[in-house]
Amino acid sequence: MARTVYGNTSGMKKADLELLQGIYSLQANKNGIIPLETAQLLAAVSGNSRRELIVLIDRRGKVVYVGAGDADTAQLQEHSRRRGKFRLSGLRCIHTHPSGSGLLSPADYAAIMAMRLDAMAAMGVQEGKIKESYVACPEPQDGLLNYACQTFGPMSAAEMADFPLLPLLRDIETRIKPPSAPATKEHRERGKAVLIAIESMESLEELARLAETAGAVPVAKVLQQKSRPDAAFFIGRGKVKELALLRQNLSAALVIFDEELTHTQTRNLQNAIGCRIIDRTALILDIFAQRARTREGKLQVELAQLNYLLPRLTGIGTELS
Repeated sequence: MARTVYGNTSGMKKADLELLQGIYSLQANKNGIIPLETAQLLAAVSGNSRRELIVLIDRRGKVVYVGAGDADTAQLQEHSRRRGKFRLSGLRCIHTHPSGSGLLSPADYAAIMAMRLDAMAAMGVQEGKIKESYVACPEPQDGLLNYACQTFGPMSAAEMADFPLLPLLRDIETRIKPPSAPATKEHRERGKAVLIAIESMESLEELARLAETAGAVPVAKVLQQKSRPDAAFFIGRGKVKELALLRQNLSAALVIFDEELTHTQTRNLQNAIGCRIIDRTALILDIFAQRARTREGKLQVELAQLNYLLPRLTGIGTELS
């Protein structure tokens, strides 16, 4: 087998490339995400070269792909192995984030869906050492794949090596079933939501529970740690582009933000992402509206919704004139 290091290897040291080529000779455990020694080697080379490194491992523990630079989904798909419409590819992807954060990006989640990966793991690298890692696996919804993901972490490299992947995959594939009747596109896409927060995973999980209570189906959770919200988009402009791609790949009709948005932020986000945008406050008001039963209760909710909308309506007439 050719020991090709794919991707952008221009300018990389010969010694680093030889270390990466040697990964093909390593045998990973069938269970677990990646052996500790292999993870540490990737981190060292990633820190030295300041590049994102990508490895694909199959369920037999064989390394089938090693790459450098940003992950190219189209190139990775050439190495993907579809094993049937209702099964996963049998490959897990492990890659480094030289920035130090191990949080999975929207592009990472999109790759899980596009390639039907067993798992996607990201290792945050700082000074050649593994700072933290996160792992995500597909989460079938109503027997269907390509919907939500379950994310685990943060975890250490040793915990990734001991991660009980195979039992989890067996459980996932037993829950992927052919639909009893062809689902319409409208039915598949209705209620699918991408969630985003800038505080913590705890607040993101709480937002997911609120979204489910409101009847939405969370298909991806995005965390961007940001000290101060962007005045125009709330999140960084680069993250907006990633979010738009993720939303499109998942066919989500809604993006829910954990923090309250201004009218300007909501409008800019809707134009950039191409779908309805709401924040936590609007989501909670929607839950109250669904649960209001008495006339007085409904009026109270409507009043609260109007109070919420009023500042966001101020100035729209000027913009439209």
